[in-house]
Amino acid sequence: PFDQIDVIIHPQSIIHSYVEFKDGNMIAQMGQTDMRLPIQYCLSYPEKWNASWPNLSLKEAQSLTFFEPKHQQFPLLNIAIAAGKEGGSMPVVFNAANEAAVSLFIHHKISFLQIPELIQEQLSQHPRQSSPNLDDIIGIDQETKSKLYEQYRH
Repeated sequence: PFDQIDVIIHPQSIIHSYVEFKDGNMIAQMGQTDMRLPIQYCLSYPEKWNASWPNLSLKEAQSLTFFEPKHQQFPLLNIAIAAGKEGGSMPVVFNAANEAAVSLFIHHKISFLQIPELIQEQLSQHPRQSSPNLDDIIGIDQETKSKLYEQYRH
């Protein structure tokens, strides 16, 4: 449930996730500042696949810091939480719009501050589906990205 999820900002991006147990014990998934390892971990669990990138060195990392997010500085956080709580096809639209908007920003088609606006726009225009199947999810992902790419193709 969303009331059991806590968001913490970790600027070093070494801890990709952690779980806190009833007894207060925590287990963290840590790695290089690179999402390939957490994605591989997710895809391969419970197996452990070899990685072709360097291992994390805690000696080089030196310190890990954390702080509460200031929601006005992270507008996508509230949008993501709302999409997650609504469920169904909304998280798919959020993710697809985010991927497309970031790509548009990287390719100098939009400003950084337009990213949340474009994501919110796609969410508000999307005809919600409460229980999308895999084909629906793939289609929603492609359609959302296509709309944004087409809008800024010039």
